[in-house]
Amino acid sequence: MYLIRYFLVWCTSRRQNVLKDVVAEQVSQLIKEACEAEGWQLVKLDIRPDHVRLLVSVFPSVAAEQVSETCKLATAHLNDRLNLKMPSMWTRRYFAATGIPSEEAIQKFLLRQREKKRSRPVTQSGAEDE
Repeated sequence: MYLIRYFLVWCTSRRQNVLKDVVAEQVSQLIKEACEAEGWQLVKLDIRPDHVRLLVSVFPSVAAEQVSETCKLATAHLNDRLNLKMPSMWTRRYFAATGIPSEEAIQKFLLRQREKKRSRPVTQSGAEDE
């Protein structure tokens, strides 16, 4: 028996506050279904307006990146379906820790994401690069 736990945090594209009400409920349900389909035990899921916090138990062969990508892919279609007017639902970046990190570590990651949002170059069409 193994106990590998990842604590993951990832942000919405451009840190937009779209994870509210129905959107938050749908994201939560889709992440739960994705974890169940993979055989991962969802320990805790916290949907904030601009990011997701997930604590999940996985098999030793599963990388944190795989968990992040699986959950992001399971929810990515909500952007189009709900007409959220974002280039994509999620940023490519994520924070990962084994166990539960300090709130300070999470806040540092989130602050860096805000800074990257501000400093992101603008293309000729006016869209920001991801």
